[in-house]
Amino acid sequence: MPKVVPTTWTFNVLPSIHDEPPKLRFDRDNASRRIEHIVEQMQLIEKKFSSAIKLLGSDWSTTPNIAQNRPITLSESIEPKLYGRELMMKRIIDDITKGKHCHGVLTIIPIVGPGGIGKTTLAQHIYHNGEVQEHFDVRVWTCVSLNFNVNKLIEEIQRYIPKVDRESSNGTASELIGQRLKNKRLLLVLDDIWDCSDEDEWKQLLVPFKKSQVQGIENKDFEEFFLEIIFGGDDQSRKEHRFLLETGFKIAGRLKGSPLAAKTVGRLLKTHLDSVHWTRILESKEWEHSNGKNDIMPALKLSFDYLSSQLQQCFSYCALFPQDYKFKKEDLINFWIGQEVLQASHGENKRVEDIGLSHLTMLVNYGFLENKGENNGRTCYIIHDLLHELSRKVSSLECLSIDISQPEVSPSEVLSSIIHLSINISVEDRQTLKKSVEYFNTLDTKLKVEKLRTLMIFGEDHGCLVKAFGDLFREAKGLCVIFLSSASYNVEDLLHNFYRIVHLRYLRIGGSFPDQTRFPNKLSIFYHMIIMDAKHYAFIDDLPKDMSNLVKLHHFLVQDDAIHSSIVEVGKLKSLQELRRFVVKRECKVFELRQIGYLEELCGSLRIDSLENVQVPKEADC
Repeated sequence: MPKVVPTTWTFNVLPSIHDEPPKLRFDRDNASRRIEHIVEQMQLIEKKFSSAIKLLGSDWSTTPNIAQNRPITLSESIEPKLYGRELMMKRIIDDITKGKHCHGVLTIIPIVGPGGIGKTTLAQHIYHNGEVQEHFDVRVWTCVSLNFNVNKLIEEIQRYIPKVDRESSNGTASELIGQRLKNKRLLLVLDDIWDCSDEDEWKQLLVPFKKSQVQGIENKDFEEFFLEIIFGGDDQSRKEHRFLLETGFKIAGRLKGSPLAAKTVGRLLKTHLDSVHWTRILESKEWEHSNGKNDIMPALKLSFDYLSSQLQQCFSYCALFPQDYKFKKEDLINFWIGQEVLQASHGENKRVEDIGLSHLTMLVNYGFLENKGENNGRTCYIIHDLLHELSRKVSSLECLSIDISQPEVSPSEVLSSIIHLSINISVEDRQTLKKSVEYFNTLDTKLKVEKLRTLMIFGEDHGCLVKAFGDLFREAKGLCVIFLSSASYNVEDLLHNFYRIVHLRYLRIGGSFPDQTRFPNKLSIFYHMIIMDAKHYAFIDDLPKDMSNLVKLHHFLVQDDAIHSSIVEVGKLKSLQELRRFVVKRECKVFELRQIGYLEELCGSLRIDSLENVQVPKEADC
């Protein structure tokens, strides 16, 4: 992460998004010509000055050596807290750990600015960030200062990289770096760089790091890894199916040494240990679509093609979530339920939630999702970047995911067949905001909003964007799923015709809400609603009295148990899976204990309060 200090600075001061642009009081063209002339004159002076120094020779010195007097910077910061750079630091950390620079062979990110502006402090806080420490196997900090000597720099970097077994005892510093970093991620911070004008020296510095890039696993080790995925530790099964090994090794040879490809294809082979199945996979036409020596997409697509149609649908919906999204088990299953893709097999009598859990388990077993353990008591899953890319490819005719800070699809390229839309909001400046609004205004001419079945919005919102969304989605009356991850606005402000979306099956409103935010109060019209996730609302006082009209409701997810106890005539919600609290009220039929007896699908824990208000003893037998 080199830091380059240029001799000429251009400052761009961005006004507040609420400020009016300043009025110019000078001739822009004339000023531009004058600045251009001044720069040309300064460049001529710089060349003459450099030539004079060379003529004087290396012994010429009339002032102390600046490089010797400059303090050596260390990775530890004397500033315990970073001020004013949090967004920049987060963006860089996200980029190098899970974003656009995560999987690059070699990425260089310059931090540029005048002296004292805080470049070193920013780099120090990034260097010691927990997420960065976890992502990189090796981290090296070195202070370059004025004397950029590539050979000394390589030797110094080599000393900070831990030794490995069987490394060459007489290798050069460059060779040792390559050996020690094989299959490892390195974060190298080159602090206080003042000059690196020699392009050849810079290329020489990068050579050892290019040689140490992560490659596929070597053939012999890879084949053993591949067989381990298929047969596990069952040596007997491996011996019994020895006749399959020749075909298996041919398939392994097409996986480019990729562990991810080995996991997905290996688990596919594991499902049927017979030569017909394995030969069919080996001879698949999908292998012909490879676009390079490291392209494993054909292997992933092949594994996808062998999934059942329901599993394919479930996996393809992952394209609507942002890359590196951490899926909660319940959230993913609820999303599938809202899409109505979970169907029981013929003659099977299973709850839709159990079918969803079964599908989730199979996607994990087939390698399409990865179980990351529990987070705050809830199981989380992630999807590999390449598998996320696969989900976008296979769902591209119906699903569209847009990151408004850097949209990959222009409005003119949006297909009219899109029925599932996901938008990732990340607005940090006025210019991005303006472009985003323009983007959605243009999108209005291409997107068939009235056909949309799914609308998902991630990230923090901005008032202007919510207004743009409201205009854009005015005719979105066919929505079945609304998923708002971080809403801090009223849903009616986003969807002006919210109460006309009568086909809604899954509503999730997440985020941190101000006190004036209203919870939708005309719930009775959503009689198709299956799941309502409002657990981020912590201030619901009263529920609509006619909420019991939602007869198809399975889950009403809330933060406060007391909210459940205020559902009038809860017994009408016969499909309700969870009721966390019920309060018996004297002389009030809609809160009699018998209401619980009508809930045929109820499971989990239930708290019943005020049993002393039961009027008829036999009522307790329900």
